[in-house]
Amino acid sequence: MSTLNETVPQMQFLDDRIPQLAAGTYQIEVEHNILDVSHDIKGNYALGQQFIVQGPRFALPPNSVQAQFPTPGSGTDFHASLPFVVLRNEFLPWSRKIGGIPADTPWMALMVFRVNEIAYTKPANADASPTLSTIRPVKTEVVKYNANNTIGPDIELDAIEQSLLSLQANTIDVTYGTFKQLAPKAAELPFLAHVRSTDNGANAPDGETNMRSYATILANRLANPATEELYIAHLVSLEGWANYLPGGTPPQPVADTTKLRLVSLLSWKFNNKKAGVNFGQLINTMSVDTLKMPFNPPAAWGADESKYTPAQKETTKKYKEGYVALNYDARTGEKSFAWYRGPFVPVVPSVISRLVPKEEDGLYKTYISTADKAMIYDADTGIFNHSYAVAWELGRMLTLGNRPAAIAIWQWKKASLQKLQTLWRILADRQKKIHYLQSTEVKLGLTALLDGLDWRQVSDDLMDNQAGKYIFMEYLGNELGKHILGIEKEPVISVLDPTGLQEHLDDLPGVLSNAEILEALQNGVDPHVLIANKLDEALKLYADKQ
Repeated sequence: MSTLNETVPQMQFLDDRIPQLAAGTYQIEVEHNILDVSHDIKGNYALGQQFIVQGPRFALPPNSVQAQFPTPGSGTDFHASLPFVVLRNEFLPWSRKIGGIPADTPWMALMVFRVNEIAYTKPANADASPTLSTIRPVKTEVVKYNANNTIGPDIELDAIEQSLLSLQANTIDVTYGTFKQLAPKAAELPFLAHVRSTDNGANAPDGETNMRSYATILANRLANPATEELYIAHLVSLEGWANYLPGGTPPQPVADTTKLRLVSLLSWKFNNKKAGVNFGQLINTMSVDTLKMPFNPPAAWGADESKYTPAQKETTKKYKEGYVALNYDARTGEKSFAWYRGPFVPVVPSVISRLVPKEEDGLYKTYISTADKAMIYDADTGIFNHSYAVAWELGRMLTLGNRPAAIAIWQWKKASLQKLQTLWRILADRQKKIHYLQSTEVKLGLTALLDGLDWRQVSDDLMDNQAGKYIFMEYLGNELGKHILGIEKEPVISVLDPTGLQEHLDDLPGVLSNAEILEALQNGVDPHVLIANKLDEALKLYADKQ
């Protein structure tokens, strides 16, 4: 049977996830001062060790990106939704520090450009880059670069980076004037990055824990809803550009036409579509009449509704209440029409007294078992209203269309039918037995059976109706059943003992069958003594096997 997964994933938002040590070069100094007067030992001993904490700086590792919005290459109306990128490493946006800015400030930003906002020159011997970026050597054309009216980030390479001969990075050139307009302010950066911790419950991929954390970087730019054009998103490094952010003061005067060479860690392009009708516009211009069937009375009726006939007034009223007249083919063959209105028509329906739910044991119930019982007949007009009947049938079909619910209903009906069949067999056998017991032959046989018992030998704890019950049931199962059905097998056992336990009583030393109890009573033997003897025999057999 199909089961529904009721585990609900949960999400927690965090401001940031700052690592204990940011990426960079560190120096450990250990100093030990020794002073021993008795041995005249004096001296200061010091030792230093430099180490480097590495992290992504000029490129992202493979599989670093979990999701991007808008989807690369898509056409999306994002005039009301900020682009974003989700990173698998929740520490990455805070793994480095930007000089002069608090530690909770991310060192990267997601910037969105139009094509004409990036200064780009197509290489002479290669195709143009789709995102207008260029791969350049870091040491000679990026870090501290200052030539051709272009400046690079003023940052220091660590020893490992200095040793790499082919260190390269994707870069874009943006004028200082454009950068000031599009880049976020330093105070805005903490609000454009956050961490999402999600508990996927039973939906976690194989090999992963249920709890996962991701870093999300938001852009600070929305598209123009009135135009359709290409946009390019770049996840850029802000290392070395803290003083160039809006509101900052560069270390030296910079013209707006000067180009800044930014390291692009990730880039993709997408098209913006013109904004369509939004939800607010739909609500403000919506009229309830649009959800009704338009009704224009025939010209012959006239414009004065007060002069309408009763039938014309009733028809007009029904249409105003959201009803429509649909063809109706009765089961008896007549062809007519019936009123119908759907559940979403914005008109309060009229109350039908016999369809009002009744409260019973705290639950509201309607006693309608078929769609026909929900049909409403107007005796004055002779027309049916099938709205509730159709709703009942629609609910039935939706329920049966739900596979888990349909299977559960089918299994319930099957189990109920099996129980009814079993009960019918018991009742049928009982009626036959009652009829046969009334015959003279059976009465004489039962009397002789009961008279043959020596009741004085029966134990006191069995001197009640139990003895009679055992005898009567044994008679029903054996003697009477054979006479009625003409078979040797006990007919009642298959119904009263569906598990077949009665057939294996010989293997249970602590249990007596009805036949054994009857035989013990007839022979004047206490059944308790018989059980004790059987247990002793079983224990002896067990001891012999050991």
